[in-house]
Amino acid sequence: MGGITVMRIPFSIVGSLLINSLQAHSLFFSNPQLAKIEQDTNPRKWNSLHLKGITYLGPKNWTIWLNKVVIHSSTPSYYGLSVEHVTPTEVQLKWNGEDHPFVLNIHQVLPIPKP
Repeated sequence: MGGITVMRIPFSIVGSLLINSLQAHSLFFSNPQLAKIEQDTNPRKWNSLHLKGITYLGPKNWTIWLNKVVIHSSTPSYYGLSVEHVTPTEVQLKWNGEDHPFVLNIHQVLPIPKP
């Protein structure tokens, strides 16, 4: 008679497979909704950058609203867009991999050229 073979798979392998499968599918959102979320939250897919607001308490304590995203001084990088410097009225940003930063003032809109 054949017995049952039990395989033990480390959780790290199972967990990474689960995470990879969740990145491609969602129980709550349809594929078009996931595409819209990606469009709204990935700066490389935006048509423009709009600095909607700045809360400035100091050079190391600030929050900015860029398009539909809130970026805090504790995490000054977002999808390859780095916040280099913040003042009460403007933000200096830089795309990762590019040498020249650019400045946005509050309520300024900067079109993003498509390659």
